[in-house]
Amino acid sequence: MSDKLVITNGEQKFSFRKPTKAEVKRLFDEFSKYQDNISGVMEKTLLSLAEDKENLATFLEQKPGALPALFNKVFEEVGFGENFLVVEK
Repeated sequence: MSDKLVITNGEQKFSFRKPTKAEVKRLFDEFSKYQDNISGVMEKTLLSLAEDKENLATFLEQKPGALPALFNKVFEEVGFGENFLVVEK
């Protein structure tokens, strides 16, 4: 399994390094600490993982609404969005 993710929207391609366990834990801490600036935490985190930070920053400046979709796609690779079902109570 590769530590590199390449994501495209059909127009542009972005490469990211997969987040480490320590980075995921730090992300949870930052979400808790900066609840009034979740989008800032998301953007900072994505930029820290991006191969071409300048290109990503420019894209997010032009299309700020794409931030959650990009963030979710990157973090799906480390368990975000994992679905669980209660099978016994």
